Amino acid sequence: MHLVYKGSVNRWECDENDHMNVRFYSRKLSEILFCGARVLGGSTGLGFDEVIGCLSSQHIRYLKEARVATPLEGYVAAISSNQILTEIRNSSSDEVLCAAVNTLKEFDVKPSQELPEYAGPRGLADGDLRFIGNNIQQAKAMGFRTIGKGVIHQDECMKNGQLQLHHYMGRFSDSMPNLWGELYPEATSETEGGAVVEYRMDYLRPLKVGDRYELVSGFLGAGAKTIHFAHLLFNCDSQRCCVASESIGMRMDLVHRKAVEISLSLGKTLERLLIGSKT
Repeated sequence: MHLVYKGSVNRWECDENDHMNVRFYSRKLSEILFCGARVLGGSTGLGFDEVIGCLSSQHIRYLKEARVATPLEGYVAAISSNQILTEIRNSSSDEVLCAAVNTLKEFDVKPSQELPEYAGPRGLADGDLRFIGNNIQQAKAMGFRTIGKGVIHQDECMKNGQLQLHHYMGRFSDSMPNLWGELYPEATSETEGGAVVEYRMDYLRPLKVGDRYELVSGFLGAGAKTIHFAHLLFNCDSQRCCVASESIGMRMDLVHRKAVEISLSLGKTLERLLIGSKT
C-alpha cells in the first residue's frame, strides 16, 4: 500500500466519547483518497473537488479507537478498476483504526491487491441499500423519524459550492443523539455513550450552499451488542434524497472502553420501534 498521509488526533477532533469523531475520520479519509487517486494514476488533471465528486459509495469499518494525540498514517491501494481502499493506521503500532472501500464513478485504476478481510463488510452487506428509492413521505410512513434539520453554510463547502464530504458524516453524527434518545432518556452520560463500528454511505446528489436538509433515520434490528440503523438525507426544496446510508452502532462503556450488551428490555423497546413494525 502507498503511504500518502501522516498526522495525529487533535483534542478538538474528539467528541463526548473522548475519541476522534467520525466526521474527522471522513475528513482524513477524503485527504487520503485524493492523494491516493493521484498516486494510483486515476485522477490525472482532476482537482480535489472533482475527485471527491466522483465518489459514489463508501463502506467504512471502524476497527479501533483513535484517542487524542494518537499518531496517524494514511494508506491507499486499488482493489478494482474503480475502487480504492483507504486506511487510517496508528503509526506507532501499525494497527488499522479505520478502513474504507471507496467506489468512484468514471475511474480506471490498475488493481494492486485484494480486499483484506478486516476491511470487508461485516454487519452490512454490500449491494443496493434497501430504502434508496423512497421519498421522505414514504420513509416516514415506514417509521423513519426526523433526527436532523438545518441549512448548508458557505464555509462548509468546497470551491464548487458543494458540501464537503466530512460534513455529511458530521450531520449524521450531530443528529444521532435524537435517535439514541428514543431508547435512552439521556443519550450520552459521563459513563456511557453511543459509537459506530460500520457505515455504508451512498452519495446520490450533492447538497450545496444554502440548501435546506432533513435527515430521517430509524432502527432495523439488533444483535447481542449492536444496533442496525438506516438513514436518508433529503434536500428539503427538491425533496430528493442526497445520501442513503445504513450503519451498525453500539452503546459504549466509557470507563472500560468496551461495548455494552443489549438488555432484554431494550430489545423489546427496539422491536416496537423497528421500521415497518406496527405501533
